[in-house]
Amino acid sequence: MKLPLNYLLLVLMITVCQFSYGEKKIEVTVQLPSGIDYKKMSVDYNNGINYREIKPEIKNNSFTLADSCYSRYATLLISYPDSTEKDGSPTFGFWVSDKPAIIRFYRDNNVEKSNPFSHFYLTNALSVDKQGQKQLDNYISKESQDSKTYYLTHFDSIRYSKNEAYEDTLTSKQQQVAHKELSMPEYRSIQATIFRYGFSI
Repeated sequence: MKLPLNYLLLVLMITVCQFSYGEKKIEVTVQLPSGIDYKKMSVDYNNGINYREIKPEIKNNSFTLADSCYSRYATLLISYPDSTEKDGSPTFGFWVSDKPAIIRFYRDNNVEKSNPFSHFYLTNALSVDKQGQKQLDNYISKESQDSKTYYLTHFDSIRYSKNEAYEDTLTSKQQQVAHKELSMPEYRSIQATIFRYGFSI
């Protein structure tokens, strides 16, 4: 399964300060949208120390995850392919704390070709996208896609041949992504929100 780079960076950010928190228990119930293929769904979980893919036991179209958590919020990532995917499956991220949480997905028949996980109701949970991540992703989408396409096109030369010319070009493109992020007027407030929810006690 391929996860978007920004989600992986977000998971890494949350894990960096993992030892600042004591252990607590989390429990989240996920009610899945109707008519999906469970085999195509991927679920990843980060409790502040370990990041892993999980295989939930689904009963009555829902599953419950109970675990220890070592950061203020545990992160749950759910990926599911749809007709709009370009590089990996669309991923939906959520933060849950020590309050029992419910994530209830539903289909919106008024939205054509929407991913079945695009619409949800949350109880004691936060959507990562709605904390500003999606807004940031959209702002840097052109530069980010250019960097990603270059990396995938010249993967062998960069990873295995260690061709300096390709590596330098990739570094330059990645710097363009970083500069574009910094030029976003709301960038600091978005990062502050992610930092606060990921790290605060």
